[in-house]
Amino acid sequence: MSYNVFLHPSVIKFLRKLPKKDVERIKAKLSELVNPYSVKAVKLRDRDAYRVRVGDYRILYTVDDDGKIVVVFKIDKRSRVYDRL
Repeated sequence: MSYNVFLHPSVIKFLRKLPKKDVERIKAKLSELVNPYSVKAVKLRDRDAYRVRVGDYRILYTVDDDGKIVVVFKIDKRSRVYDRL
């Protein structure tokens, strides 16, 4: 079963600032999130959320199994992504 993937507006804004090469790699990983449990995702300890690694970047998202929705709420470099969660 496939899920609908939604990006938070701050994620879209962040992607516009990145180099095209990095955006292409991140978009490829985002397209895999239609099945959020098949990617190599790691559950975050303190939240009901998951992370996926794309080079130096991390994609953080939540999954709503009832509504079949994946919400990507943050993308950033590893050194900054966990700040202010």
